Amino acid sequence: MNRQNKTKSMVESALFAAIAVVFALAGIYLPLFAYALILLPVPFIIIGAKHGIKYNILSVLAASIIIGSMTEPLKALFIIVVVGFNSVVVGYMIEKKFSAGKTIFYGSIASIMASIISLTLLSYISGVNIIQTIEESFKMSNDLYNALLKNIAANPSKIEEVKKSLEYAQNMAIMLVPSSVIFSSIIITYINYIISGAVLRRMGYYIAKPRKFSQFRLPKNILMGTVIILVSTYLVRNLKTIDFETLFANVLYIFFIIYFVEGLSVIWFFLEKRNIGKGLRVFITIILLSIPSMAMIIMFIGLADIIINIRKIES
Repeated sequence: MNRQNKTKSMVESALFAAIAVVFALAGIYLPLFAYALILLPVPFIIIGAKHGIKYNILSVLAASIIIGSMTEPLKALFIIVVVGFNSVVVGYMIEKKFSAGKTIFYGSIASIMASIISLTLLSYISGVNIIQTIEESFKMSNDLYNALLKNIAANPSKIEEVKKSLEYAQNMAIMLVPSSVIFSSIIITYINYIISGAVLRRMGYYIAKPRKFSQFRLPKNILMGTVIILVSTYLVRNLKTIDFETLFANVLYIFFIIYFVEGLSVIWFFLEKRNIGKGLRVFITIILLSIPSMAMIIMFIGLADIIINIRKIES
């Protein structure tokens, strides 16, 4: 790399790192912009894709130090782990011209690992436990509903019904924490890849586009994998070291979502085939999801597509 290119890389890296710092501070101090934090890897992915892994890592470290000095060290550690892992993997794979599918897959794995590490560190350093946080949130909701129902002189049986519903929701939320971490990591990685790609293309940089959602199809061996994992999960039910109920619930939830997404893709395929616009497709999807039990039907459509390839497209 000659001096001119090196200077350009340093300047661009510093610029995108500064943008990331502004994003992070806005997300930390302004509740309205809290969700902007999920886009924090984007500037670093762009740096990694254009200038390599070295500038990516240096930018993450520099931004983390600045954010830590303006907030608290724990937040800097969060940036290094969560943002660093994801942006380094995705940025590197874009630079090396890997396919969109592989980049999102390995980026998601990096994001899952980062989430596990950050949650563990958070619990160890600050004593904040995600399970306790969920329990406290539901306790507040329970107290609020009870007070509201008592104020309107609701039937005691109604109060008890609401209480049981909240307890069930709390138990499910706690039980499904592992699968929730997995899916949130995949979604965030996908969003960051799409946005990074859009910015890089505007800058004249080539980046592979993911398949259209209507063309999405799971690998052919997913069905065999599902059977093997479900059987393996069932076989470990007698192991004392594993909470079988939690494990089984998460495995079922993961496969439900996987086949549900496949089924939704099938529906979009046929809507697209009939030249129905994207806006109307979204509207139809929302209407379908508002119908009780429709999610289960969509899941079975996805399962059928894996078995008989309804759309006649390749994985």
